Amino acid sequence: MFQKIKDDFLGLLYIFLEVIVFFLFLWFVVKPFIFPTIPSSLEIQMEAYEKAYGKKMDIPDYLRETLPKN
Repeated sequence: MFQKIKDDFLGLLYIFLEVIVFFLFLWFVVKPFIFPTIPSSLEIQMEAYEKAYGKKMDIPDYLRETLPKN
């Protein structure tokens, strides 16, 4: 009886772990290929500032490091 409970629990645990690994694969491997060019909020703010004022926005170095390298 306990062996069946143990086997059922391990089977459900294995399925749960497979689902978690699958979603992690989708999140970290597939998603960057589907959405590679989504701009960060800082990039959106920089573009809006440039359109509004016609000049580049002054950005501190610690924020400039967070921008993607092109």
